[in-house]
Amino acid sequence: ETLKGDALPPALMSLRRLYLSHNELATLPTSWLLWAYGITALDLSHNQLARVPPLEACRELVKINLSQNRIRAVTNLEHLASLKVLDLSANAIASAAGLRMLSLNRALSELHLAGCPITGQATHRAQLLHYVPGLESLDGATVGKGKLQAARDKQQQLAAKKEKARRPKRR
Repeated sequence: ETLKGDALPPALMSLRRLYLSHNELATLPTSWLLWAYGITALDLSHNQLARVPPLEACRELVKINLSQNRIRAVTNLEHLASLKVLDLSANAIASAAGLRMLSLNRALSELHLAGCPITGQATHRAQLLHYVPGLESLDGATVGKGKLQAARDKQQQLAAKKEKARRPKRR
């Protein structure tokens, strides 16, 4: 059967994994996800999404792939208590502020941001680890407690340098 408008075949209600990649989706009809309360994996990669679709009905989600879209800030995931893996690679996320809501995803242990503008910032790792202290993997690299402390130290050093540069020089 084909998907038309908001109508879905009843068999879709038993899905656990939903793959909607490479479909040029700019939005996702809310009614498509109302029935999807049992899905554990959702792939919306390689689409045209500018924001994360509302996923409040999908409370069982463990893994979401939103790579290769146009997302600038992450919202609509804060209620997903089971979310462990999130792929946001190759999106338009340029600042840590766009990821701040991930601090509410306590189970999140794996995050992918490769190809996002934020990865060019020297402090992005430290900021992310501050927001999501439970991260075990960032862009495929293991994040241990030592790396967490090193990232925090680097962030503090860079902040101190910026503060020093702002102060007027004495003569």
